[in-house]
Amino acid sequence: SFDDTITGDGTALDGLISDGFATITVSAAAVPEPSSVALLSIGSLGLISSARNRKRKKASL
Repeated sequence: SFDDTITGDGTALDGLISDGFATITVSAAAVPEPSSVALLSIGSLGLISSARNRKRKKASL
């Protein structure tokens, strides 16, 4: 989690100039990356499949 507060006066915000007091609060939180989890899962399934194929080939020889 990340919280940051920016405070100032006479600032420009969204193209509007304000002579008053402005407070901007920015909050960010960690978001899991589904693409990373999917890539890890696909790689794991590939390794398991490869190991099974090798085991089957050894058994048939």
